[in-house]
Amino acid sequence: MLSSQVLEKLKSGAKSWNKWRLTDEGRSVDLSDTDFVRDCPSGEEFYDLPLFQGFNFSGMNMDRVSMRNSTFIDCDFSNSHFHFSDLVDSYCLKCNFTGVDLSYCSAEETSFSGSVLVGTNLSNMSLVKTDFSNACIESTCAYGISAWDLNLNDSQQSNIAMSESNNSITVPTIELAQFISLLINSKNLHQVIETITSKVVLILGRFTPERKAVLDEIKKQLDGHGYLAVLFDHYRSKIKSLYS
Repeated sequence: MLSSQVLEKLKSGAKSWNKWRLTDEGRSVDLSDTDFVRDCPSGEEFYDLPLFQGFNFSGMNMDRVSMRNSTFIDCDFSNSHFHFSDLVDSYCLKCNFTGVDLSYCSAEETSFSGSVLVGTNLSNMSLVKTDFSNACIESTCAYGISAWDLNLNDSQQSNIAMSESNNSITVPTIELAQFISLLINSKNLHQVIETITSKVVLILGRFTPERKAVLDEIKKQLDGHGYLAVLFDHYRSKIKSLYS
């Protein structure tokens, strides 16, 4: 829980906060375990959600913070650490994450749009529908990430490392890092590839309800002979699209 003094400094605005951060007391402030929605309600923004613009949060302990549903614009988080923090549904727009440790953070549907992530540790992060549009992502570590449906439009990416211990293997993009890591480290991947190439039978077509029963029986027979039948029904997909 934030002390009343730190809370008042945050509420006083970016100019006052940044000036205080230059003092010995301000440089050593600890924001770990802060819940920005609970501890820093704005009282002014829509739904009373906190908004911080131009704040200096550099070099801070922000472990286990919750930034959920909060907005940060042009804020400096450089060289801070966020172990096990909750960034879900937060907006970090045009922020500086240079040298930041974001390992083990949850960032589902988080926006890093326009932000700088150089030398950032992204290892073991959960990234689902995360927005990296117009972001600069360079020399980061992406070991162990879970990345799905990322928005990387107009982002700049390079030198994405796949190992926590060294940077001997780097790839151009976050998504490629996850794929190459799977190829290198998965002990059962060769079995999966062998199964796909030798046992999967793909059944494609536009199946009416009358024909579907026959095809279901074909699928059943293939399964019974050790094959993996994958049925893709274009007819059902077309019907769904007509009513969606």
